[in-house]
Amino acid sequence: MVKFRVSARDVAATALNAGLYAVGSYLTSYIPTPWIVQLRPAVVIPAVFAVAFSPLVGGLGAAIGTFIASIATYGTAILTIFSGTPANFVCFYLLGKFSKPYNNRNFAAGTVIGFMTGSIIIGFGLWFLLAYMNFLIPAGTYAYKAVQGSIAAIARDPATWILSTIVWTLGTGAICTILLGLPILRICETAFPQLFSKEQIK
Repeated sequence: MVKFRVSARDVAATALNAGLYAVGSYLTSYIPTPWIVQLRPAVVIPAVFAVAFSPLVGGLGAAIGTFIASIATYGTAILTIFSGTPANFVCFYLLGKFSKPYNNRNFAAGTVIGFMTGSIIIGFGLWFLLAYMNFLIPAGTYAYKAVQGSIAAIARDPATWILSTIVWTLGTGAICTILLGLPILRICETAFPQLFSKEQIK
């Protein structure tokens, strides 16, 4: 059975993680992409928190942050409920778990494992929503406008849409996390070595 230990420091770190991730995600949310899934360099933020603090801090902060950013961007929470919120929690929780003890190899492995799992949740979650539950998306919101192309693509070839969405999400997320995360974590490890001590492994 998984046991979670939550301290006041973890609560504060989760809140900071969520706030930074929400702002960082929103800043790039309107960059055009081939799919409804955003290009989001801000994924490095919960990745760093997951390693420096704990998998729970990383995952929970990411879930809350993406939930806030999605509402601000799309005008509704329905898209993230079916995809981004659970996917972000699982992705960064696993990333944090597999990155410990922290080193470059473990971080890279944790990133791939986390984003692979999260990307599958996003791909199938959005497919289910857009193929069978799209009536839940409120008309007049940016979400309603944004999903029309994906709904048509799913109707033509759902398997290709799901696979391409998973590959896009995995590829862009993992690349951004590794390229940005490694140098940031190197700086954090030098500045705050206590965060990377054996006592911090949870």
